[in-house]
Amino acid sequence: PRLLGAVRHPLWGRQAGFAARPTPRESRLIGATRAGAITTNVVLPWLVATGRCPPDSTAWAKALPPEAENAIQRQTLHTLFGPDAPESLARHPLRRQGLIQIFQDFCLTDRTDCTQCPLLNTAAKLPLPEFDP
Repeated sequence: PRLLGAVRHPLWGRQAGFAARPTPRESRLIGATRAGAITTNVVLPWLVATGRCPPDSTAWAKALPPEAENAIQRQTLHTLFGPDAPESLARHPLRRQGLIQIFQDFCLTDRTDCTQCPLLNTAAKLPLPEFDP
């Protein structure tokens, strides 16, 4: 993420659009949150796919930068674990990616308002997992 945050451009670092006036201070082209998302969603999968990072290693997972929370993640967490689910369940970037995947695989295709969702019915029978905050 630090490398992505260091990207600079003489025009776009001071101007937000073609018709915009230049700003007195230079701004980052890629902020820390966006750099984290690019690292988690683009760089890391590419490293694993090309064999530069072993997929069974956990070292890379611990070094992932935080990613911005979104409504899909919050809704899926609430649906699976209830309104009192601790936010620590979705703090790690891989868990957030998992929530998005569950939403894509189950929530978008289930039009029964969750009443017949096989994942939700199975999850309702399981104890709430314990995760480190």
